[in-house]
Amino acid sequence: MTDEDRVVIICAVAAGNPNPAEGSVTTHCADCGVQVWLAPTGQGIVMEHGASPLCIGCGTKSIEESDDAETQPIWDAQRIEVLRALRRSRLDPR
Repeated sequence: MTDEDRVVIICAVAAGNPNPAEGSVTTHCADCGVQVWLAPTGQGIVMEHGASPLCIGCGTKSIEESDDAETQPIWDAQRIEVLRALRRSRLDPR
């Protein structure tokens, strides 16, 4: 697989983020090795599409350095994971 064909999923860095989405696992950024959280929907993308998990920094760099990077909008399932994690962390007052 060439860099042009690479599928990535951008993940939150685990350090300093104790409230991941329920069912998240830790893995490592494929580019820099920092530990990241991989949420359940991301786990499915890795399994189904062979995606490489990237931390936010490496994901941003990858997009900025690409002439033809394609991004996808957040899925409903991902939005729900994020909202549930925020509610559990009490960052969302609802």
